[in-house]
Amino acid sequence: WMADVPRLEWARVEATMAPAAPPLQPERLAALTPERLATMQIHFAPALRLLSVASAALAWLRSDRAPGRHRVTVAVSRRGWQVVERVLGRDEARVMALLRDGCTLADVIRLVPASAAHLGAWLQTWTTDGLVVGVEDA
Repeated sequence: WMADVPRLEWARVEATMAPAAPPLQPERLAALTPERLATMQIHFAPALRLLSVASAALAWLRSDRAPGRHRVTVAVSRRGWQVVERVLGRDEARVMALLRDGCTLADVIRLVPASAAHLGAWLQTWTTDGLVVGVEDA
């Protein structure tokens, strides 16, 4: 797991040095109908990094005394100049990666059917956290 420590540290550096982008206003996302939103691409902040790492590496960097022994996906980003990390569930991580790579929400629902029930909540969380910076026609 120690090999994951420098990967996480480098993701923190990249998140810090990435260009700033204003977050998408939640009202803009809320104004889109589900049908319209399904055909659009979601754009994430340039600071966002997704990494699959050993939970022990994350625990070690956070000085957590109860490290796990499994792999987790971590979203590393920043708010202002503060680096933030959030452990994502398996489906949320897969959906975020697909959207980051250019899939539309309709594509995601087709590829990860179980995600349909959670997409609204995830989009709201990502938007509130400043991770979503734009939407555009695919």
